[in-house]
Amino acid sequence: MRKSTNAVCARCLSGSVVTASPSAMTSPRGISRSARQARLLWNTRAMAHDQSPAYVRPPVRQAGFTIYFEPLNFDMPLILRLQSEWDDDYPVIRQARPSSRRHGLPEVDIFAASWPMPAIEQSTPALNTILSYQWDQLSFRWNFDGDGESYPGYSKLSTQLLERFRDLASAVNDHTDSQLKLQGAQCSYTNSLTDASSFGWLRGFLGEWRAEPGPEREDMGFEYVGFRCRRVDRNAPVGTDREAWIQLDEGGKKDAELDVWAIVALQQGDTDSDSETLDPNETAKRLMDDAHAYAIDTFESSFSEEIKKLWEPK
Repeated sequence: MRKSTNAVCARCLSGSVVTASPSAMTSPRGISRSARQARLLWNTRAMAHDQSPAYVRPPVRQAGFTIYFEPLNFDMPLILRLQSEWDDDYPVIRQARPSSRRHGLPEVDIFAASWPMPAIEQSTPALNTILSYQWDQLSFRWNFDGDGESYPGYSKLSTQLLERFRDLASAVNDHTDSQLKLQGAQCSYTNSLTDASSFGWLRGFLGEWRAEPGPEREDMGFEYVGFRCRRVDRNAPVGTDREAWIQLDEGGKKDAELDVWAIVALQQGDTDSDSETLDPNETAKRLMDDAHAYAIDTFESSFSEEIKKLWEPK
């Protein structure tokens, strides 16, 4: 693990956070609108060619991708149109509890969601892929089903989400004669710690993977172990504020899992101009790719090279 990443973790334990250097946080607001639009489009295309590390048997057990936008009028005509368009691929439909937003995004009041259906879930019959949508967000979640299925990969799953987002943007445009205003995106992974114990992972993570073997959770009489760490920075070329979290959980009947998630938000002051100059579909891909890149960077720095070899790099 890089020393800079461990420095973040050490400071997280004291309740503080680490930001990027001042030079990395330079605001792009001095750039003309046309120049900023060209820059954002270039970065979107550049990220599309980014090759993230790939493994034959990654530890991923659940992957989730979410696009956030300004709240809209989530009424029945809009809901019925989306249901009918997505019914072939996601025939299982049910009402769901509205999802709140994580820290780092503009706040909304989930209790102000419209009735009778504040949130909808549509899924495949096997329930291993679930599409969720509500008045301020669209999400896609993949679950490992335990039948030999491997992680399909970000490219395939994000494409499904972005195709559904394109449907939503078109429906909103037809229904309200306006377009969605994007606010941010989230990429999350739940990983099984089958190749390292919770205490073993924690010792390695905080000790740059040089720590000596030691007692395990059960040896010390602990029923539960948990750890959470946060890092933040600003991606000036893309125009986003970013934060990523690592969370370890193990105890009782719960197997050890490591959650990694990243949230990116359009920098305040740029949201309206970006919405006016960029197609929502381009903006959604840009935000989703940025969230994924930050999540993967956090994930990769959270494991030793020895552990990664067990996943069989491609």
